[in-house]
Amino acid sequence: MVAPVFEGEKQTEVARRYEASESFYKIAKDYGCNYQAVKRAVEREGVEIRESPTARKLTDDQIEEAVRLYVEEGLSTGSVGWLFGVSSPVVRGYLLSRGIKLRKRGVWVEKHQWWKGGKHTDKRSGYVRIRLRLADPLYPHATNGSMQEHRYVMAKHLGRPLSKSETVHHINGVKHDNRIENLQLRQGKHASGVALVCGCCGSTDIREVSL
Repeated sequence: MVAPVFEGEKQTEVARRYEASESFYKIAKDYGCNYQAVKRAVEREGVEIRESPTARKLTDDQIEEAVRLYVEEGLSTGSVGWLFGVSSPVVRGYLLSRGIKLRKRGVWVEKHQWWKGGKHTDKRSGYVRIRLRLADPLYPHATNGSMQEHRYVMAKHLGRPLSKSETVHHINGVKHDNRIENLQLRQGKHASGVALVCGCCGSTDIREVSL
């Protein structure tokens, strides 16, 4: 792709479109060029470049976690970026700055169990597990960043984390059917056949209180 050189009225037109909140990528797509050519035209026109929403910096602890997820758990840079709310190039930059050799894209990562759209089925239990974003309020209650989907759905429905004694029953017996209408909150093992509901209103929002 040959990058056009925007000059005169064309350069001004490109800059005005950017000032009107159009992105470099949108403008570049219309002109059939790469975004760097558009950015150079905007800069020559003296227009201030907006800060990208994905250009925020990660803390040192977040960077170390990003490195661990990429190296030890095999997540792609895009998957890691999704967790932290940054772009894939931002993650690659942090990895390279720490001397991490990047894998070839699209070769091994897609085979990794953790990233099939953020969920996978546990072969032993048959339950679906999902990976949570770090900003998710339930992330501190996840195991290595993941949680069984039916427990996640129920916790979101109740607006609180589930206690260890609480279990979630699949009414129709299908373990991957995690619609809230197919889930029932119970106390203890399913074999007890006891569902926890309020005797007055029927709500499942039940909490333990100290006597």
